[in-house]
Amino acid sequence: MLLEVDRICKKHGIRYFLDSGTLLGAIRHKGFIPWDDDVDIAMPRQHYESFLRICQDDLDGKYWLQTNETDPHFPFAIARILYNNSQLSVQGKAKHRTGYAMDVFAIDNAADSPLVQSARVFAIKVIQGFCKSRLAVDYGIYHSVWDKIAVLVTSSIGRLFPLGILMRMQHAVATMYESRKTKYKCCLSYRFRELDRKFPSYVFDDAERTEFEGHMLPIPKGWHESLTIMYGDYMVPPPLEERVSPHGYEAMEFLD
Repeated sequence: MLLEVDRICKKHGIRYFLDSGTLLGAIRHKGFIPWDDDVDIAMPRQHYESFLRICQDDLDGKYWLQTNETDPHFPFAIARILYNNSQLSVQGKAKHRTGYAMDVFAIDNAADSPLVQSARVFAIKVIQGFCKSRLAVDYGIYHSVWDKIAVLVTSSIGRLFPLGILMRMQHAVATMYESRKTKYKCCLSYRFRELDRKFPSYVFDDAERTEFEGHMLPIPKGWHESLTIMYGDYMVPPPLEERVSPHGYEAMEFLD
């Protein structure tokens, strides 16, 4: 899937970067983190929107582009490239299509004012909470009682809103600074506890290629700053007990 996305992006001049655990794997392991189970990439918003349009026609038929527009039950403000011949064996209450997938995030401008940016992050957290009404929520992943209460309340209220409206609200908040030149970038479609991350804009000014599983793939020029913000001392692996698959893909079925 990653190589197919790389092909499309090279062909159409779309900028993307390895992101999150995939970027960390490229730097620390020259490939996948041994206990990771998916791929994350990120694109500047303009390139992200172009990618979504181009994928409708140019994506290999064994994969499928999943967004809230192609799957109205999909409750996330990201895109996924999903492998068609796969599915989660335990669907839960989710109505959206499941399968083995890679995540595609949009990189947006962050507000220069810390107060305004905090307000945007808060708004996104509320919207994400509303969207959890469409999911089987695992409260065990939240560390504080207040986080659990917030998710319970917002997910209950979220049932009152059509999902399409929530996605449009999220998009409006995420893109409200796209016409401005700002000092920082952010990704307002990250998971709840990662939304506060801000990256200096120069981190994503250009790309360089590095080895990933024997292929040369793009990472941001400011990869060191990015990884430090995300993981701190990123070259030190976590304790053995934390080296576990993060997404529950052990319940994945491949139908080939």
